[in-house]
This record gives sequence, C-alpha cells and structure tokens, in this order.
Amino acid sequence: EVASSDDGGRRRYAISVRVPPEAKPGPLNGRLVISTNIKRLPRTIVDVKGQIVGIEAVPATIHFGSVRPDRGEVARLILRGPYEFEVTGIETNMEGFRLEVDDDTPKEKHTVRIVMDSNVALGAKHGEAHLIARANGKDERVSVQIHGLVSQSAGASS
Repeated sequence: EVASSDDGGRRRYAISVRVPPEAKPGPLNGRLVISTNIKRLPRTIVDVKGQIVGIEAVPATIHFGSVRPDRGEVARLILRGPYEFEVTGIETNMEGFRLEVDDDTPKEKHTVRIVMDSNVALGAKHGEAHLIARANGKDERVSVQIHGLVSQSAGASS
C-alpha cells in the first residue's frame, strides 16, 4: 500500500512490472489483470505500454544462398544497442562455421561475421549463433537462426 497525503482516505498500491530476461527488444504492448478482494471491483484490467531496450541482432535471422565450400565469409550480422557494450562470447552450433567479431571495443554497434571452413560438408545448413554482450555489468544473450546451402555449384549469396 502506498500512503499519500492527498489520497482522501483511499488506499493506493504500487504495482511493479518486470520484463523477463529473455524478452526481445522492441515495443511492449500488453495488459495486466489485477484481482482484488473488493466486491464491486473483483478484477480490473490495466494497459501496459512501453519499449523494451536492449541489444538486438540485425537481421534477426540469417539466410545465405548456395555457396561453395571455399567461400569463407557467408554473412554478417550487426549487434546494436541503445548503450555501449562489448561482445564477450560468441558460438555457433553449426559444424564447420565460426563467428568473428570485427571489433570488440565497447561501443553501441558491433559487426559479427559468419565464416565457413573450407572443409565444411555439403548440404543444407541450419543452426544458431549465440552471442553474449556485456553492458553495465550485466550479460545479455542474443540468439540468431542461420539457414543456408553449401554446394559445389556457384550461386549467389544473400
């Protein structure tokens, strides 16, 4: 209960809303349903609007077209945030691929290259890139889906 000198004897309560750590940056638009023990108002609905700030990957999903095994870099993604951060962890679950950060000096935007080894097996590739960014003493995790095709025929990549 929140006491106030001008509340006219009415009870007031402060309600906190916490965003789960896995929430993606972007608009927040939802509703809270509050149950009470007041007979005339057993429940009330409160609209909640805001903006979740954090580090995001652009694009959110990586697609690369048919590429030869000797291609090397197949795609790039940008990590960007509303504040300075450093990339402290990168990994992918795609065999024959690795992630490279162009510059890990703390700033608001970092480029991550997706590089393929020359001995990668041919075929469709599906996996994820997992990145950890440290800002303000806290780690933020970002995951990006990766899809593509490795083949002997030359093709365009996107």
